[in-house]
Amino acid sequence: MHRYQLLFYLAILLIIVCACITYFIYYIPARVSMLYGAPANHLSISDRIEYASRLLIHGDTLTTPLDINGAEQKFFIAPAESISSIANRLQESNLISNADAFFDYVVYTGIDITIQAGEFNLSPKQSIIDIAQSLQKFSPSDATLVILAGWRMEEIAASLLTSGLVIDSDAFILSASNPPDVFRFCITYKHGRFFLS
Repeated sequence: MHRYQLLFYLAILLIIVCACITYFIYYIPARVSMLYGAPANHLSISDRIEYASRLLIHGDTLTTPLDINGAEQKFFIAPAESISSIANRLQESNLISNADAFFDYVVYTGIDITIQAGEFNLSPKQSIIDIAQSLQKFSPSDATLVILAGWRMEEIAASLLTSGLVIDSDAFILSASNPPDVFRFCITYKHGRFFLS
């Protein structure tokens, strides 16, 4: 009789474990996908489950503005600034209520790789989701393109695709290969002086 009771309890435990696994693998990602959109393609399955679980824990924090009477303010993002730094500064500036919720949302959705450097007008009237999406929108006149020393034209052209500038990489290579005559000149040295011609 003892043996059957042990088997019964093991079967119950197995059912509970299977239900928990099903909940974490299927229900949580499906629920979060329905609420906040599909996860970023580059996330692994374990990352999708982890960030989806975190987003469910944050609950209404993502959709509730910090202060519906708050004033708009300027917020500057430096080139190559980390997402955790941006999240912490947003919270310190009283634009969002929870830096962790912002971080988890932008990583889950893939916005973390599309946030642009520049100056933004943000308000605590916006939810975390609205602020995250606002950080992807900017005027091309605010864009900063950093060209590292030693880059070839092809590398510069490839960086144009993610810079936010509206410049076709093929058109850039063609223009850079054939500069206008304005930039063609010759420097000569005669009688101790330099001459442009």
